[in-house]
Amino acid sequence: MHLFFPLALAITLVCAVSNQSCIAAVPLGIWSWNQDCLMTKSARSELLGFCKKEGISHIDQHVSMEQKNGRLHLNNANKIALLVQEAAAMDITISALRGDQKMFIAKSHDARLQEITALVEWNRQLPNGLSLLGIKYDVEPYLTDQWKAGGQSRRQMMREYLQCLEKLQQYLQRHEPELLLSVDVPFWWDKSELELDFDGKSKPFVNHIQDRVSSVALMSYRRSAKDVLRLSEQELGYSRSKNRNHSVALGLNFRSASGTEEVTTFAGYPPADFRTALSSLRKTLSDSKHVRCIMLHDYESLVKYLERETD
Repeated sequence: MHLFFPLALAITLVCAVSNQSCIAAVPLGIWSWNQDCLMTKSARSELLGFCKKEGISHIDQHVSMEQKNGRLHLNNANKIALLVQEAAAMDITISALRGDQKMFIAKSHDARLQEITALVEWNRQLPNGLSLLGIKYDVEPYLTDQWKAGGQSRRQMMREYLQCLEKLQQYLQRHEPELLLSVDVPFWWDKSELELDFDGKSKPFVNHIQDRVSSVALMSYRRSAKDVLRLSEQELGYSRSKNRNHSVALGLNFRSASGTEEVTTFAGYPPADFRTALSSLRKTLSDSKHVRCIMLHDYESLVKYLERETD
């Protein structure tokens, strides 16, 4: 199995000048949802140059797919291959990112298996030993009416989500075990009211998910390191109890929001606030072998946000 950001984990160091000691820095990753950053060499160079400047060593790059002649195909396949190649030259890893609120419902499971088959086949065709790091899913079933109905309707949707993960993970284990399966999850899926009996075990929904993927990326969107750590405590504790290294990523957000959602984002606040929170998080988590990285949401939003540093 891959180590996440293998070079970054090996050589990225933060040195404390005061005592000359060094601690391993928690790697940084970023979501990238827009396909525009793939389409030209200059756009890809801009994305990768930004990542290098900010010390970001992983990108979850959204990819689109469509049916052609009865089979799923990856759109912009050649452009994505170039991104993987150009990123590898800069010690940056890439995962294919997919997302939709209904992706894991039962009637979509066959489509997910077709999808992962197509991604694996495409990945095998990359030249010179290049590879995706993994496949990431951002699935938000709580936006659907079925979830909002609560009760048995919600529990059934949760079971279908887990069943889909099992099918995807089993496929990868048989056909491409080096590819990591990861998912984005909200921080509140550890709540007691979301405890679920599944496969003969009762536990919070998010812990069932952790059992079935290589890693989860928590949408632990807050502006202080203390709050981010508080929202991540249960999932990190579960990872420790299962001795699962590099299995939890913590998320920070930069998209604009209004009302109560303002607590979830750095948008509208000085970039110095972000720098301070990030530094504190990395320092606190520096000795945690269970943390995979800190994920930043997202490329386009962060670029715009950090422009204020040069104003």
